[in-house]
Amino acid sequence: TTLTPELVEEGLAREFVSRVQNLRKAADFDVTQRIAIRFASDADVTAAVEKHAETIAAETLALSCVADPGVDGGETLDLNGHPCRFVIEKALGSGR
Repeated sequence: TTLTPELVEEGLAREFVSRVQNLRKAADFDVTQRIAIRFASDADVTAAVEKHAETIAAETLALSCVADPGVDGGETLDLNGHPCRFVIEKALGSGR
C-alpha cells in the first residue's frame, strides 16, 4: 500500500484519538465525561486534527479541541514520529 498524504493524515488523526483515550483512562474520567483538549504539535498533526475534527470530537467526547502552541503542563507523547503535547480537562458545564 502506498501511503498517500490522505492516509498519513488519517493515521495521525487515529493516533491522536488513541492517545486522548489513553489519557482519559489514566485521568480516571467517567466514560461519559465531556472533555476539552488543548494540544501543541507540528503542522502535520495540527492539519490532521483540523481536517478530522468532527471524528476526533465524537470519538473522544471532546467539546473543544484547540491547537495551542504555548500549552503548559500535560503530557508529551509520540504520534507516528511527531511529538505532541496534550492537556485534557473536564469540559466546563458538562456536569460530570
